Amino acid sequence: MPRPPSPDESVTSHDTFTSAQEPPSPESEFTDSEARALLDEASKLKELGNEAFRSQKWEEAREKYEQALGCVPMDPLVRRSADEVEHGVPAYEVHPPEEEDEQEVPNPNSGSDNSKGKEKENGTENTSDPPAPEPELKKEARLARAVLNNNIAACLSKQNQPALAIDYCTRALNSDPGYGKALYRRALCRQEVGGWAALSGAKEDLKKLVEILPPSSPLLPSVRSSLLTLEPLLSSTAEKEKAEMFSKLKDLGNSFLGKFGLSTDNFQFSPDGKGGYAMNFQR
Repeated sequence: MPRPPSPDESVTSHDTFTSAQEPPSPESEFTDSEARALLDEASKLKELGNEAFRSQKWEEAREKYEQALGCVPMDPLVRRSADEVEHGVPAYEVHPPEEEDEQEVPNPNSGSDNSKGKEKENGTENTSDPPAPEPELKKEARLARAVLNNNIAACLSKQNQPALAIDYCTRALNSDPGYGKALYRRALCRQEVGGWAALSGAKEDLKKLVEILPPSSPLLPSVRSSLLTLEPLLSSTAEKEKAEMFSKLKDLGNSFLGKFGLSTDNFQFSPDGKGGYAMNFQR
């Protein structure tokens, strides 16, 4: 089986808390400076986790990653002044910036100044605005959660807990759907868990990786190789699980029919030529 990727070690360098400072609770509302401090502390703890992981101290690394994850603010978007924070002004009472008065500006390419009015009359006016860019702090927090959840999954995989690792990979992908390392790790863990459902999920993860990875990615050959070996495994697993299911159904039927001196062997099924089966009773 291909070697799973190592934890993401990319860490942005920032000043961190001193031992005398107490980080604000991640469930609180934050000013930008508070959110920045929390992300810095998470970065520091993450690096300690990386050091433990490199030393193969899986449990210690996992603890550091979990501590780091607890520092990442869930929503660093709340923008309040220090004075508003000090006086406990709720986020929803913070006034948005004043909007400029809307003025109708003629479109030089429209051919007439009243084209906007005609669009309204015809019901064709496009009022949808392009999505606003993601604020930098929110993006950084979101990606930090993705990386830390993926790193926790790496520790769990090393500790032979693939099912739990799958859950953390999924959490990472909820924060960053295009996170290649998390997709690949989840695929490998699903293969380790086995069973038709897990293997089918692994196949979907690998297919998505083929779509999103650049042609120059060093991961791509391993992904394609895993897909090739997965196809026959999926087929054999499906046949095996089908046989096991029919065996259990047969045992259940025999336990019931045995009360009447019968067994499932007394019932023969043959194709009826119409897409179904005909049942014949035999002594």
